[in-house]
Amino acid sequence: MPMKGDFNLLRKELNYLETNQLRKIESAFEVALSAHAGQKRVSGDPYIIHPIAVTKILADYKMDYESIIAGLLHDVIEDTAITKKAIQKQFGVSVAHLVDGLSKIKQVEFKSRLAAQGENFRKMLLAMSSDIRVIVIKLADRLHNMRTLEVLSKERKERIATETLEIFSPIARRLGMHDISLELEDLSFKALYPKRYAVLSNGLTKIEKKHQDVMEKILNKIRQHMSKADVTILSLFSRKKNLYSIYRKMKRKHVSFSELTDVYAARVILKNEMDCYKALGVLHQLYYPLSEKFKDYIAVPKPNGYQSLHTVLFGPSGVPIEVQIRTQGMEERASSGIASHWQYKIRSIETKEQKWLENLIDIQKVIGNPEEFIKNVKMDLFSEEVFVFTPKGDIIELPQNATAMDFAYNVHTEIGNHCIAAKIDRQLAPLSSTLANGQTIEILTSDSAHPTAVWLDIVVTPKAKTSIHNFLKSQQKKESIALGRELLEFSLNKIGLSIESVGDDQLFSMVDSKRYQAIDEFYASIGMGTLSPHKVIEKISSNIKPQKRSKVIRKTQLPIKGTEGMVVKYAKCCYPIPGDPIMGILTSGQGMVVHCENCPQILSLREDPQRCVHIHWSIGHSKMTFEVKLMIRVVDHRGVLADITTDISKAFINIINLEVQVVDDKQVDLLILIGVTGRKQLADLIRQLRKIRYVERIQRTHIQ
Repeated sequence: MPMKGDFNLLRKELNYLETNQLRKIESAFEVALSAHAGQKRVSGDPYIIHPIAVTKILADYKMDYESIIAGLLHDVIEDTAITKKAIQKQFGVSVAHLVDGLSKIKQVEFKSRLAAQGENFRKMLLAMSSDIRVIVIKLADRLHNMRTLEVLSKERKERIATETLEIFSPIARRLGMHDISLELEDLSFKALYPKRYAVLSNGLTKIEKKHQDVMEKILNKIRQHMSKADVTILSLFSRKKNLYSIYRKMKRKHVSFSELTDVYAARVILKNEMDCYKALGVLHQLYYPLSEKFKDYIAVPKPNGYQSLHTVLFGPSGVPIEVQIRTQGMEERASSGIASHWQYKIRSIETKEQKWLENLIDIQKVIGNPEEFIKNVKMDLFSEEVFVFTPKGDIIELPQNATAMDFAYNVHTEIGNHCIAAKIDRQLAPLSSTLANGQTIEILTSDSAHPTAVWLDIVVTPKAKTSIHNFLKSQQKKESIALGRELLEFSLNKIGLSIESVGDDQLFSMVDSKRYQAIDEFYASIGMGTLSPHKVIEKISSNIKPQKRSKVIRKTQLPIKGTEGMVVKYAKCCYPIPGDPIMGILTSGQGMVVHCENCPQILSLREDPQRCVHIHWSIGHSKMTFEVKLMIRVVDHRGVLADITTDISKAFINIINLEVQVVDDKQVDLLILIGVTGRKQLADLIRQLRKIRYVERIQRTHIQ
């Protein structure tokens, strides 16, 4: 029987497993063969060919016997009558969990392809979080489907290839499975752009033939010199170029095909690390090295565990030779990645891949919208890396264009939420500074600092954006509760009542308590405008008898006299605070914008009675805070920023934003946006800050 023959071939590739494990795999094969009996692939081939092919790919990676069984059975729950319970009974809990996890990752109906991608990836994350082998099997499944893509319709082919290029290939690369990642890229490229693929493929074949003789001479020369230096070579070969990476570089760098391919590429596999460094010395004596191109990923591995020495040499006729030097173990890890420790579950080992996965799981918990989630995932997957150091020497991997604030959130969410500035290579720097490879980053924090919407423009990483969004949502709710309470208090005062006189419990019982789980939700709905305080007053008026009302002093006043019922905003050009002489500007769509009286932005409007209103602060206004910006010039001395932020925190003042501007090699300007209740609190703070030894000057900014 031909199918039995296929299994016998597979069995030979599984000789690394024990005899009793092979017997279980054979039983799984019989189950799969029976379950898929009569089923055909789109090509017309018996369906069983697909699970066998997937299993062969897993065997190439020396996956454990449970993964092999799951590979054979990965479609039986979805496509046949066999249940998870039946698999568990015959093959155990782990296999049943793997097969069930794989079955849940399937296409479902959504309004958009992006939403479907997001939901499927969410399911895959949940399955991966308990057993990383799920994604290894899924990648093998996707690889075989891509190898047999030709028989599908153009539309299906393009959809699957796009998803592979956008999601599965980057995941494989993230998990260190570079061989699968590169093959998935090239197969996707071929499916999406067949003509471009054919042109580049033919061109590369010609280039390789042209280079063959010269490359062989280079390799022979390397062998001779390694032998003289007593360095044993396990393997030495020329590396084949990845077509899709060539195509991508041509588009990104606007360079010709010949410029990218006129390079010799070799890989040297050696016995141990010491030989790697000895070999590097031999190569640098043999050919002149380009020092700026040298990378030591052995001493400083990539976060996914990749290790190798990379160097670029001036070869014959000035043609560059790219050489990778590594041990056999490094070579296996470079091609297999996470699959090289298949016997572990992700929760039982500490890996960079685990941290990356946990980060994605945290993001998916916060982002409910599948389209937004998949956009964040793609941003994370496609980013080029920058490697920086913590002060303790730990390596942090971030995407290109990441800022010091991204670094802060990568270290810990709470450090991000309270960051105020950074030190990059011991120099004070703003949080918006873009990071470069090899820098050492230290984050300065303050308890009084909190995220604002402005921070979203500073960060680029999904983790940072998600953390800031999360904080702002929580803060928005707190502010909505406070505003709702104040608006209701203001309305109650008009009819001689107060929240205190009515009582929270009585208020809550009078409104539709089915709509709100707690009194805070009730206040928040008023603050957000979804519940009118007037409707609440109508209900209260009809429930409270006149004799129970008592005259109360109005406790709550709006900060500006005469603005009741108006939308009031405070200008960001001059930052008015209580105590400042002020003027109101009526603005279409924004209500009244309050400016400082001497603000240069309103000079041309001051004589326009239609738009310009003379206003005053209320006496004994509510304890709300107002933004004000200070410029503090300091000597760049260790600890001065900490002293400043400590004094601000002791004054119970929040830091909203902080920017650092370098004046010269000794002085920096700190532009600090804070929230104060008025001029008195600000004056008290400035007096305190002037006592700090290295503070040279303090002034309010944006006021002429």
